[in-house]
This record gives sequence, C-alpha cells and structure tokens, in this order.
Amino acid sequence: MDELEKYKQARQHIAELKSFYVHLIWYVMANIFLVIYNLATVPENLWFFWVILFWLVGLFCHAYAVFFKGSIFGKRWEDKKLQELINKETHQ
Repeated sequence: MDELEKYKQARQHIAELKSFYVHLIWYVMANIFLVIYNLATVPENLWFFWVILFWLVGLFCHAYAVFFKGSIFGKRWEDKKLQELINKETHQ
C-alpha cells in the first residue's frame, strides 16, 4: 500500500470517527431534552426510555462500524471470498 492510499484511509477513518462523535453528542443532547420534556409534560408516562433504548441500539451499531471495522466482513474476509470465487470459476 503506497503512502497516498494510507493517507486516504487515514482521512476516511478520521471522517468516520468525527461522524460517530457528532452522533454521540446529538444522542446525549437530544435525550437530555427528551427526558426533561417528558417529565415536564407527562411524568406518569415515561416514554423517553424507549427513545433512549432504540437510539442506543443505533449508536452501538455506529460505534461497531467505526471502532471494529472489518472484524467480521473485513478485508481478510473479502480476499478469502474473492479467492474462493476465482478458484470456483477456474475449476468449472
């Protein structure tokens, strides 16, 4: 891998990190607002828990994609599958 490719990958990873941290900040700010709004308007019906829970699932998925990139379907897996398909095509 040449220097330009490494630079492009580093820039891409920085963009992904920035996107995750912006998502995290919005998650915290929006949910603080929703908790306050829910408790101020309808304290007997605590619906904000559901919003926090489902948004947290999305946040975890985003974190997994950024911090564990390629751990399941990464470059090694792609290379292995590519080689399998090439071998399959050449042996038919």
